[in-house]
Amino acid sequence: MTRKHIVGTLIGIAALLLVAVVATGHTSAGLAPAVSLAPALDIGSGFTYQGFLQDNGAPVNGACDFTFAIYDAASDGNQLGATDEQPGVLVNRGSFTVQVNIIAPFEEPVFNGAERWLELAVRCPADNGEYTTWAPRQPLTATPYALSLRPGAVISGTVPCGVFVCGSLNLTNASTNGLN
Repeated sequence: MTRKHIVGTLIGIAALLLVAVVATGHTSAGLAPAVSLAPALDIGSGFTYQGFLQDNGAPVNGACDFTFAIYDAASDGNQLGATDEQPGVLVNRGSFTVQVNIIAPFEEPVFNGAERWLELAVRCPADNGEYTTWAPRQPLTATPYALSLRPGAVISGTVPCGVFVCGSLNLTNASTNGLN
């Protein structure tokens, strides 16, 4: 191999190593990540609800008022947090979408892993007449429970043995405003 080929090969290897270091986030000081793990945005405390509204079998069109409340039981039970009032929601051919935001005291989170049900009430047209409560209450599942991973959440379990790691995992989000 000529000197020119050896120098070219060494420059190529150095470039590959530089790319590998940058791509994996390693620094000369150790194995510190090059990116922040902090969330880019606050997820907020609400969740999306989509429904279909009919009046005597026909899809509703127009603005309606809705209320949303969360309970700890499918019937009777205790209301958790405040009622979320959604005035003037546009209903188009029966379909509507709202961002439900139940506010509860920080010491008593609504989503703590226990079963929860959503109670809806509606009046159409908006600002006219009494509310009609839908029955039965709707069970809340998976997605709203992601809110329980807010500050103070503890995640623990066993990591199965694989190519890179095995053992136990115990993470606590001690931050007051999201992941650090």
